[in-house]
Amino acid sequence: SRSFMMAWSAPCNQWLTKVSKLTQIDDKLKQLHDQCLVAILPSQNYAVKDGVVFWKGRVMLPDNEDIINQVLYEFHASK
Repeated sequence: SRSFMMAWSAPCNQWLTKVSKLTQIDDKLKQLHDQCLVAILPSQNYAVKDGVVFWKGRVMLPDNEDIINQVLYEFHASK
């Protein structure tokens, strides 16, 4: 008998999951997040995907030193 196995691999940004969680406790981002969901926006440049607020396609980071440092490290560390 033959066995056939498949595995699926996709990149997972742990920092993005963290941004999503921190967005819910950041007053300004939570307000923008909620406004995006009900389409009451200060600008059409805002969007929400997977709980993360984007502005012109860029992730809006919560006011949290740890996540800011983590993102800076991830994108600016030598590889």
